[in-house]
Amino acid sequence: MDPLTHSLTGVALANSGLSKRTPLAMTTLVLAANLPDVDGMSYFVSSDLALSFRRGWTHGVPALLLLPVMLAGLMALIDRFWRQRRNPQAPPAHFPSLLLLATIGTWTHPFLDWLNTYGIRLLMPFDGRWFYGDTLFIIDPWLWLMLGSSAFLIGSRTRRQQVAWTVLALLASMIVLSGARDQPWAWILWFGCLALLVALRASGRTPRSARSKRRLAQAALVAGSCYIAILYTSSVQTRHQVEASLPGLGIVAEDVMAGPLPLRPLTHAIVITTETEFRFGTFNWFTHPRFELEDITQPRLTETDVTRAAFHAPCMQGMANWVRYPWVEIEQVSTDGADDGYIVHLMDARYAKQRTGNFGGSSVRLRSDLSDTCER
Repeated sequence: MDPLTHSLTGVALANSGLSKRTPLAMTTLVLAANLPDVDGMSYFVSSDLALSFRRGWTHGVPALLLLPVMLAGLMALIDRFWRQRRNPQAPPAHFPSLLLLATIGTWTHPFLDWLNTYGIRLLMPFDGRWFYGDTLFIIDPWLWLMLGSSAFLIGSRTRRQQVAWTVLALLASMIVLSGARDQPWAWILWFGCLALLVALRASGRTPRSARSKRRLAQAALVAGSCYIAILYTSSVQTRHQVEASLPGLGIVAEDVMAGPLPLRPLTHAIVITTETEFRFGTFNWFTHPRFELEDITQPRLTETDVTRAAFHAPCMQGMANWVRYPWVEIEQVSTDGADDGYIVHLMDARYAKQRTGNFGGSSVRLRSDLSDTCER
């Protein structure tokens, strides 16, 4: 999931009562909730390296045991050499509590990441298998609202906090508007919820006692959990209904994926894997018929000398490792009528029904002798 979802999860956990366990609890939980994404630094090298490295080593079982210890140790050092030196009268942080909170926060991360179609390699470095929950879109503004509403009502008392929340709301709204151009109900619902939160804040009907703040944060976590459970059930039932309808359409499926669409969590993008091709469709619980099969098809990847060379190219290793439903388009390149090689476009049917240069697709140029032209 996106960093905002992970951060809001950490804030909600802290406000639910965990922040009382030790000083620096809130900071520890928020950092821990994002900590496995330290592998995102690989994007500064190349996007292909990021596909190869992301959601692997730092999301695997050994890292999930080691990272909390490292973070708790760092927070203990910050407490001793910075926080307590600035305020010698402040109570010291409790290391066992820091370790517990770091563990809780860190372990929420792979669970949330597993929920989307991108996948996670939970068994790294022992096993590189990908696991997919196919439940949430990578960015889910409705989950932002559930988790963020309690954080806003609890933590928007000072002028600085209100400015920070305003900036965050504007940035989030830009994302919602960009994805809801053909879904006016989505931005009406989004801005309606924001207006309600602002009205509650302005009316003074916000939690003041520690008990009411704790209950509000707990309610946000319960709401988010129920939302996830509903969408998981929806994904599973969608897949079963699509599978049941395919024989009547003359389709023999080897696999069916039902992935959520942005801003429309109960509408699913369907990818059907047959023996020879990928078929696409849409399933919506609120329409009739619920399942609509599209005319677009893409042939499944077949191994040839050209595709084998493309998959072994250094600049395609990340994509080749990450792709779930691979298909290719091959362009033959000629110069002055002479064979000059190929351009191989590798796409993933999860995110690309047609050739794309954006997320879900990658290309490599091969010479006529099938050697690659990647920079080494």
